[in-house]
Amino acid sequence: MKKDVETVQEFYDAQVEHEWNRIAGKPEFLLTCRMLDRYINPGDKVLDIGGGPGRYSLYLAKKGCDVTLLDLSPENTKFAAAQAAGQNLAIKTVAGDATEADKTLSQKWSSGNRAKSCRSWSNFRSKKCTCSGRKAFCRPARATSCRSQRKSSKRG
Repeated sequence: MKKDVETVQEFYDAQVEHEWNRIAGKPEFLLTCRMLDRYINPGDKVLDIGGGPGRYSLYLAKKGCDVTLLDLSPENTKFAAAQAAGQNLAIKTVAGDATEADKTLSQKWSSGNRAKSCRSWSNFRSKKCTCSGRKAFCRPARATSCRSQRKSSKRG
């Protein structure tokens, strides 16, 4: 499993520019933004899991959201942070495995200014995390834990 994660990380580390340009101005991006606008409001806290180089995170930050981007690829998170700085936007970026998001985010904010993080993935339901009020936005192709959580929440 560790080798699989490393393979995926290496792939996305090498594809940052491609991922950034892949959806720019395309129907996928435009339609997704329309859907995001239905459910996410200015001032909302958003956790963008598997956010890649941050195109959606930046869109939501421009809208006035408090955005944290979590991605497996450190190169993607560096790119997103640079894009945000260049656009004078504030987003938090974290490189880490979505299947260990709880641990990764808890370590990231273990100081006094720690943002509340969920105690477990089971707290994620639909659009909103019940323990922190942070809305979760993930792309399941890159975040397997979200895919399995979505399946289990449909059953229950």
